[in-house]
Amino acid sequence: MSKTINLGFCKLCCHDDYVVSEINEGVDMTKEQHVHILEALTECYKDRPFGYISNRKYSFSLNPIHLTEYVNLAENLIVYGVVANNPAQRLSYAIEKIFFSKPLHYFTSYDNAVKWAKESVQKYKDSDLKAQKSA
Repeated sequence: MSKTINLGFCKLCCHDDYVVSEINEGVDMTKEQHVHILEALTECYKDRPFGYISNRKYSFSLNPIHLTEYVNLAENLIVYGVVANNPAQRLSYAIEKIFFSKPLHYFTSYDNAVKWAKESVQKYKDSDLKAQKSA
């Protein structure tokens, strides 16, 4: 599966086990925009586990508490990765990490982030299958 969703303020590229988001330049993310992303992801993944990669190609701002609220609502979101290359984005990641209850990792390589997301989701699926078989 590969599906691109344009929400106006961002683009979501949904793949089988992960989604890549790119927020547009200069956007100041609101709670409502986080809800729109969550709704789109619910449509794409239903109840299947997936990883989220925030590909921060552009400068934008967000409230880490709002981000955490929406990430926690997505029960089937297993891991969250940030791809960025500048010091300001690295600092934003460090602040966001304080509020996260799910695995959150920082990458300077898009390819490494994709590999990590795929592997993490596969491990989750494998452990979930083992748990179902032993139940």
